[in-house]
Amino acid sequence: MRWNSSDTIVATVSTSGLITAKTAGTAVITVSTEDGGFTAFCTLTVNWPTGIQELDTKINAYWFAGRLYVHSPVAETIQVYSLQSMLLYSFEKPMGAADYSVDKSNGAILIVKGGSGWVRKIIR
Repeated sequence: MRWNSSDTIVATVSTSGLITAKTAGTAVITVSTEDGGFTAFCTLTVNWPTGIQELDTKINAYWFAGRLYVHSPVAETIQVYSLQSMLLYSFEKPMGAADYSVDKSNGAILIVKGGSGWVRKIIR
């Protein structure tokens, strides 16, 4: 796979597809097969930072032992998407930490979004 960002000032993307937000703005993230036979893209809008210092520094989402763990200092809606942007799960998270059972195979890439504006990509 070949990954590309249309604006590396806004966001960069690694060779494995990990997107890193750099500053506020919009970039198009493109992935294509090595032979160029298939291509997909998404438009990424970065609203950086959220303006809530406490929130920006204390957010984490990760997969461990069959569960999705989410840590953020506020109560919010958590949405879990497939890499193809299909909404898979929606949870109401209380303030602090919570964990959820998410039925997906190992190796799957999920996009986790918090209602307060943060986004994390996790790989299981």
